[in-house]
Amino acid sequence: MSEVNVFKLGSSEEIICTVIDEQPDYFVVEKCRAVGPQQHENGQLSLQWMPFIWSDVEGTATVNLYKSTIMGRLQNLPENMEKEYLQKTSGIVLAGAGDIK
Repeated sequence: MSEVNVFKLGSSEEIICTVIDEQPDYFVVEKCRAVGPQQHENGQLSLQWMPFIWSDVEGTATVNLYKSTIMGRLQNLPENMEKEYLQKTSGIVLAGAGDIK
């Protein structure tokens, strides 16, 4: 099992991470990033990506995310969000549908 999910926590934080295992009381996750809105000067909003745990700025730690702290879980991410996450956590630039000829 290895899939990208977004979790809404009871603290109102939203995190995006790769779920590598599920236990009865918690998820084992890695490559965690907190996401939040960022408003630009023109008024448009985009996502801002930050470390979920500031002492793990690179996001390489494996974390136990306890189910009791989770309010919601998004498993089927919009394609552009999952692609951006994978690029940010792997350093690999993913080709779009029309990029390969």
